[in-house]
Amino acid sequence: MRKKINRINLLLVILIILFIPIVPLSISSLHLNIFHLLDQRNTPPRMTSSGAYHENFTDTNYMDQNTNASGWGDGTLYLPNVEMTLSNQSISGLKIITVGDIAYIDVTDDIEIYDISNRSSPILLGSTGQWCADFIVSGNYMYLASGDLGLLIFNITDPSNPTLVGSNNNYRPIYPYDDVDARFIVVSGDYAYIIDRQVQFVVFDVSDPTNPVRYSYTSAPYDLGYIDDMLIKGDYIYIITHMDTVITVDVSDPSNPIINYLENVYSLAMPDSITGYISGNELFVGGILGLEIVNITNPENTTQISYIEFDDYVVNCVFVEGNYLYLGIYGIIASNWNVLVYNITDLLNPNLEFIYDLPSNEGPRSLDVKNGIAIILTVHMYITVDFNKINEFESNAVALSLELFVGSSTFLLSSVILTVSGSTPIGTSLTYYLTPDNGTHWEQVTPGEVHWFVNLGNILKWKVMLSTSDPHKTPLIHTLIISYNTVLVAPSLNIPSDNAHVNVSYPYFEWFPLSGAFEYNFQLDTSISFDSLDFINITTSNTHYTPITPLSDDIWYWRVAGIDSEGDLGIFSNFRTLDVDIPPGTPVLTNPNDGNYENIHRPIFSWSSVPQAINYTLQLDRSSLFSSVDLVSFTGIDATNYQITSDLTDGEWYWRVCAFDTTGNQGNYSIPFLLTIDTTIPLINSPDDIVYKENSIGNNITWDGFDINPDFYIITRDGVKVQDDVWDGNPININVDGLSVGSYIFNCTVYDKAGNFNSDIIEVTVESDRGTQAIAFGYYYSIFLIIGVVSLIIVQKRKIKKIFQ
Repeated sequence: MRKKINRINLLLVILIILFIPIVPLSISSLHLNIFHLLDQRNTPPRMTSSGAYHENFTDTNYMDQNTNASGWGDGTLYLPNVEMTLSNQSISGLKIITVGDIAYIDVTDDIEIYDISNRSSPILLGSTGQWCADFIVSGNYMYLASGDLGLLIFNITDPSNPTLVGSNNNYRPIYPYDDVDARFIVVSGDYAYIIDRQVQFVVFDVSDPTNPVRYSYTSAPYDLGYIDDMLIKGDYIYIITHMDTVITVDVSDPSNPIINYLENVYSLAMPDSITGYISGNELFVGGILGLEIVNITNPENTTQISYIEFDDYVVNCVFVEGNYLYLGIYGIIASNWNVLVYNITDLLNPNLEFIYDLPSNEGPRSLDVKNGIAIILTVHMYITVDFNKINEFESNAVALSLELFVGSSTFLLSSVILTVSGSTPIGTSLTYYLTPDNGTHWEQVTPGEVHWFVNLGNILKWKVMLSTSDPHKTPLIHTLIISYNTVLVAPSLNIPSDNAHVNVSYPYFEWFPLSGAFEYNFQLDTSISFDSLDFINITTSNTHYTPITPLSDDIWYWRVAGIDSEGDLGIFSNFRTLDVDIPPGTPVLTNPNDGNYENIHRPIFSWSSVPQAINYTLQLDRSSLFSSVDLVSFTGIDATNYQITSDLTDGEWYWRVCAFDTTGNQGNYSIPFLLTIDTTIPLINSPDDIVYKENSIGNNITWDGFDINPDFYIITRDGVKVQDDVWDGNPININVDGLSVGSYIFNCTVYDKAGNFNSDIIEVTVESDRGTQAIAFGYYYSIFLIIGVVSLIIVQKRKIKKIFQ
């Protein structure tokens, strides 16, 4: 926790502000000395008689007056930011509140109401005609703390005609009303809270805006006469002072406000500043030399999250939108007036993203930001800035030097080598130009390559064109070195090209003839410094060279210099890089064979070994070009067979293999083989069993089957094969006539090309057509009926006979 600044320190700072002369400070100093955005780079050596010039981008002495590139003095060059200022309006303002497309601006002696549906072109709708010290907007009403007028309430349903509907300036408990001095106001629900310099803290019941009534007042034990801002969140009001403290008021019971110091928060704000803002559970408190971010989740036990410290700047206004913190600042010693934009995604480490210089020489008094477009109020200006363009750059810029070298008529510049460090993201470019004759002729040069001037001269300058097609990207230049020479120029290399890759041990080197050269010095080495044991250094009158001993697999560097008639060595060409690397051979695929079928999702692949191969890469794809989204690669295989570790879906797959040697050199891929994965079992129906009489004909079994890759079928009778043939997916038929009486089991098995199969069993029963005829049920019934009748007759006769006896 930073040490609490006492009031004596505050007075000292105010004395500095009032009496120390203003010292101009450039934005470069602001970046380097105040906020330390860029590290100071070591100053590179200046041009010497040896013919080397090193551009020092931390110094602006070499910047031509026609230059518009940014970053001079920062240690790098880049495209300038796009113009973010949308408009400047002559509207004086101390405080702004926006609600939707309406802005309410305190213009000292009035509240003016504007239509800001176009933020850069405000349209005046109306005004209150009343002076106020502070105001707030809530719903359809605007509440003013208007000094000795006390509380004023305006109906703003019609923004073009604000109407005074209620007031109260007679809320003094003892003293006459003319001692009323309402200075700050906040509103929540049915209550308005005012800080009065005399009464101190007053609560009004504004449930009826036409008749605001004093609800309670508190004569605080603290001096409320040094207030800069008042904020409310929930049941707590936060009063920011410029006396090194923040005061809280617990208004959970509006009839009995409880006033306290906020622990562990030290504001030290400046008079007439709007230095507080609440976003979520964070309180942002700005002041002299810094801004504090405080966690107010528990207002009774607040904690500091982080602190942004400035060397000699004062926070004058604060605003938070989303993950961005906007601070209006001005210098205590310097005359800078800026808006700083911080990314506060990480509240523990706020990151300064941008510094905006106000176009007017006035400090920011109030800020409002919506969707990244800010309204900045100064005492006399209404400035609209699109901060969405923070990371956007102009599409073109030029960096141009003054004279770097001036020679005599006999010391003409003939060749230069330009070396730069920087970056060119995709969509950006840097185009370099050098002039040997003070700008009469500019010649485009390629960094890192020897450039021969078409027009010789004795005054050297450089120029760089920076450009981008993406407004969010800029090329960067960190350093720039120009080596120049007047001696014999370097030969131009022909073949091999730079970064060439050859697979032969005796490569052929060639360079172009150089006028004035009697011989050439050819150097070849595996070291960039040309000093290793592999170093080859020969002198030849030819413009070509072939090594007499084979070159090993390695990265080789080669260069050539001319030798004039006096034996003086000219400038060496830029070295070229040559990769000598004989690649491994091409594997021969062995299994599965081309056109083969497999009925598993993870087959095993095998191929022939390749000499010098350390590992292999296996690729599978549904496309024979190996360019589809289904491409699967298995790398680093150290054997000549491999079972893949992920499932292949059914269908056709092409596969191929390439080898890698110990240097990572890749050989050619093998000719791809086609493999079909088919794990689907063929379909076959189950016909009904067959029963027929001996010697009957026309008895057939027909099976219907389906498979995308049908192959053949086999039919057995009681386990003995009776029929097989090629199966093309059509119905399979077999005639079962001529069988003797009995039962038979026919089994039909269908196979596909991947070896998947399915079977069905049919029972065929053959019955005899000879033997005893069956007795009809009616015949038996008649016999039983006759026997029954005869029996009844006999019984009746016996009964009659018995009676007569």
